[in-house]
Amino acid sequence: MAEIKSGAAGVITNITQIATRNHNDLQNRDATAAHPPEAVGVLSPSSMFPQDIGKNWKDLGVFPPLGAFDGFAYAGNGIIVCGNGNGHVFRSTDYGLTWTYIGQLTVCRLIGIAYAGNGILVFGSDCGHVFRSTNYGLTWADLGAISGSGIYSGIAYAGNGILVFVSIDHVFRSTDYGLTWTDLGVIATVGLYAGIAYAGNGIFVFADDGGHVWRSLDIGLTWTDLGAISATWCESGPAYAGNGILVFGDDSGHVFRSTDYGLTWTDLGAISAPAGIYSGFAYTGNGILVFADTVGHVWRSTDYGLTWADLGAISGPVFGLSGFVYAGNGVLVFGTQDSHIFRSDITYKLDESQVNFPRRQFDVTASRVLNTTYTNSDSVRTLHVTATVRCVISAAPGQAFVQGKADTSTPPTTEASGIVGIQAGLLGENNSHEVNFYVLPGNKYRIDSTAVTGTVTLGKWFEMLI
Repeated sequence: MAEIKSGAAGVITNITQIATRNHNDLQNRDATAAHPPEAVGVLSPSSMFPQDIGKNWKDLGVFPPLGAFDGFAYAGNGIIVCGNGNGHVFRSTDYGLTWTYIGQLTVCRLIGIAYAGNGILVFGSDCGHVFRSTNYGLTWADLGAISGSGIYSGIAYAGNGILVFVSIDHVFRSTDYGLTWTDLGVIATVGLYAGIAYAGNGIFVFADDGGHVWRSLDIGLTWTDLGAISATWCESGPAYAGNGILVFGDDSGHVFRSTDYGLTWTDLGAISAPAGIYSGFAYTGNGILVFADTVGHVWRSTDYGLTWADLGAISGPVFGLSGFVYAGNGVLVFGTQDSHIFRSDITYKLDESQVNFPRRQFDVTASRVLNTTYTNSDSVRTLHVTATVRCVISAAPGQAFVQGKADTSTPPTTEASGIVGIQAGLLGENNSHEVNFYVLPGNKYRIDSTAVTGTVTLGKWFEMLI
């Protein structure tokens, strides 16, 4: 099998820099470089708050040669690789901020892509060929026509060299990091166009064109039809969010959720209807899942897919948003059917010219008292509350208990901070403690207190929108 290299005669004759900022030409890099420079505009995990993820979307523009983006994979160290509907491959080494055109692997549509570690990436195509890179997407080898019916779904990696993809009605499996493949035969009797997820413990899950969910418990060797979960077709691949939780969507905008590794499912209703869900779901950690609908809106859940909020229209009304990927460090990237790439990060926290600023910080001691309910009226930003609570003794030793609370009820009942105990033993002694907690957009909050032989008062009370 001939390997496709940048500049190879008759295959790739030109590498075009596509970027929003100056970026070194990847041809001048060592093809096996595993550690690109530190990404520009990416915050460290310690400075992130989960509620920031999915905000601050930017359209990076149209990326020629044109084609609908259908697959993105994150390969670590800031490297993201994607392909489009005309066989073109693009690569970023700075968490999707800038992109380099690698070349055209095929005239077919590049769809599923998976990262298998050690610089190995595997692409599927609708002409049935599998393409493989061993240097983080810089060069590619055509492994030939693996599937005679074309590959229209995603590829999932289970570790230990095992990859699985679905091709119309067959399942294919590799145990050598995608180098060779075994056809496991006909699995379903309808089309398989959705992505596939690995949920650990040897469990793979996918949904078919008839709304059925299929599951394997032996790393893809055998499969069980769990029945019709959805009434329509499913092009959205499932995402695994840990602790047995899987989520996927269908063509009618319904979201389905499982908490037992795909064995049983709950229809959460028409979340994005009438818009359908084709993009697949990205899990970012901390219970946060994100998907995009067919009219350009991005949706987010912060409770492992149980409830969803519309973050608004990110792109124009194109036919679906495909190729969703989370690259860590608060960065999400997806591509559209009209050749755009969109990127979300949390660098607005570093730029006070952004619409999310100012991060209003103020001392409101005079207007805040204990045992009273207040509201975070901001629609998008979380409120960080810091309060100093004092126990002042006027006659005898005293004790106080205080706790910050925040939720949607009046008064709030959910614990937002630990219970703080304050004790003072001498007349006139003034002991204090600081209470910190976060309040989600639109939620109510308060600090409840109980005092014994003494008086509980507030000192400083700071609130910062983040």
